[in-house]
Amino acid sequence: MFNILIIIFSYLIGSIPFSVILVKTIHKQDIINNGSGNAGALNSYEISGSKLTGTMVMLLDALKGSIIVLLYHFFFRDNLNVLLLGSIWVVIGHNLSIFLKFKGGRGLATAAGIFILINPYLLIMWLFVWLASYFMIRKNVHIANSIALIGASVMAFSTPNEMLAIFDILKIGNYLIIKILFSIISVIILVKHIKPLRELFSKDI
Repeated sequence: MFNILIIIFSYLIGSIPFSVILVKTIHKQDIINNGSGNAGALNSYEISGSKLTGTMVMLLDALKGSIIVLLYHFFFRDNLNVLLLGSIWVVIGHNLSIFLKFKGGRGLATAAGIFILINPYLLIMWLFVWLASYFMIRKNVHIANSIALIGASVMAFSTPNEMLAIFDILKIGNYLIIKILFSIISVIILVKHIKPLRELFSKDI
């Protein structure tokens, strides 16, 4: 019962559609039915034309992930199930928001909010692979995101625990669990990239 409550709470936190709220309130635009239809920072910027709005959405979406991690740290530190379930379901909530008829964003900002507190080294690896993919393979955000998610997940499992220990901000200590969590969330985010990648490659054919 406790785990179910954690799942529901985390999912609802993740489901808060900051992009829809901000773009609608500030710019009187419907982000779901315009642009890519994605309820995230990038589409918020593209629809509104405002870097400030896009940045605000990104930070608020990241905050959703950070809130879940901080709650775990202060109230359930001895229960790793809370960290796992909470982190996974806050991303799922962002990607499949109940308030948007199970539409949403792609989860990158929310995941960043999670791992900037759990272990920022994983974000550094992701960024390194992203930059290499974007500038050396193809200058496309979706391709770079996907390659970085896969590459960083592989690199995470090959990273010595001693390196992860240096960046272990909350002193979680169980690095195998952290690596597994990073990989699971990467897969969840990758699923949301299937559609834009399919559309991109169909144009190339």
